Amino acid sequence: IAINTLSDISLGSGHTKATDSSGYGSNLSKNDHCRTTCLIVNYLPQSVKEQQFRQMFSQIGRLRYCRLMFDRATGYSYGYGFVDYYRTEDAAK
Repeated sequence: IAINTLSDISLGSGHTKATDSSGYGSNLSKNDHCRTTCLIVNYLPQSVKEQQFRQMFSQIGRLRYCRLMFDRATGYSYGYGFVDYYRTEDAAK
């Protein structure tokens, strides 16, 4: 499993692109709280379910947002997800 902050994957325009499970993207300004509290988690096993994903990261701290990315039509996991903590200290753990 690889974990990076969203600010580590800048698109160069001052915004970071995140895609939700609907397939539509949303731009997150690097100046908002996500700069230090949002994480992208890569290389997750196909067997990990959203509840397990949330449980893994909620043990570290209080979550604002947690989403495992998958294809809605097939249920196929893309093997990555997003985690957003309320506190920078929790995201840094």
